[in-house]
This record gives sequence, structure tokens and C-alpha cells, in this order.
Amino acid sequence: MKKLFFLTCAGFLVYSCAPITKCKPYHKESISIPQNFKANAYVSYGILKYPVSLVKAKDNYTLETFIGNLNFKNNLCFGGGCVDIPIDLSKLIYGDVIDKEDKISCKDGYTIYKGGNSFYKKMVYVKDGKLYKMDILKPDGTKEISVYFKDRSKKGYYKKLEIKNDSLDFNIDIEDIQSI
Repeated sequence: MKKLFFLTCAGFLVYSCAPITKCKPYHKESISIPQNFKANAYVSYGILKYPVSLVKAKDNYTLETFIGNLNFKNNLCFGGGCVDIPIDLSKLIYGDVIDKEDKISCKDGYTIYKGGNSFYKKMVYVKDGKLYKMDILKPDGTKEISVYFKDRSKKGYYKKLEIKNDSLDFNIDIEDIQSI
């Protein structure tokens, strides 16, 4: 009986000293994403900084650069190859990357929202109730790209997005977004 009492007390002591991790869920702000807009931005890669504009008209995008324009919908095609865009760019810019169907877990102080479809998976990390990063994964679970959310503007869009993968690391600095 004494052993059982001792083990119970020791268990309570260990449990009371264990660190408590609290994950704060992400509360979406009620921000309406404009249907049609023009975003003026800079893409910076190392010390290089390129001005660009992204124009969204209905479901079509136009990327305006100093070397020409690129029109696309859900994938970018150039030089004989295409890259599927796994998430709508306007939702990415405004941080609307969490869906109701996403599964929620808690790990190392992050609230993690997991979702996706048969083409890609995503893991959205929330820290202290704010978007921190989104990992886009291939269907087999290997990481394709990470997007870090920095500096949210008063208008609701993120002024800085950092894009990383194994061989690429660049920033998108959004100056302004205007409805058109």
C-alpha cells in the first residue's frame, strides 16, 4: 500500500512539474479579399531587387515585370515547363490559407493546420495566434516550398512573404494593393 501511495505522489509531482504547452488557435480576421486588384511589389533575391506588379482580374493573373508580362490562372508555364500553383495567390497574399476542413494539432508551441488534396498537402503553422509559415508538400509528404508570413498591413495583406525551398530563397515585399 505504501508503494502505491508513493508512486501516486511521485506521479503527481512529475505531472505538476511538466511544462505545459498552450497552442493558440488562429482567429481569422474578417477581411474581404478584392475580386480584382493590382499589387505593386518587389521581389528580392540576395542583393538584387526587381519591381513587379501582380494584376488579378476575375480568375486570371498577369505578372508584369520589366522584361515582359506573364498571364496565367492556376499554373505558370514558361520555357516548355509548367508549375502548378497549389493555392490561390490572392489568398496567399491575404493569409487566407486555413480551411475549415484542415486538421488541427499542437506541437512545440505551434498550432498546426494540415490539409490539401491529391496534388499537394499543406501544413500551416500558427504561433501566438498569428500566421507564421506554410509548408507546401508533395503528395508523398516531402517538403516542396515554405512560405513565411511577415508584417501584416492595416489593409489585411501581408507586406512581406519569404519563400524558401532547398535551392531557392527570396522575398516578396508588397508596397500596396489597389482594387481595380
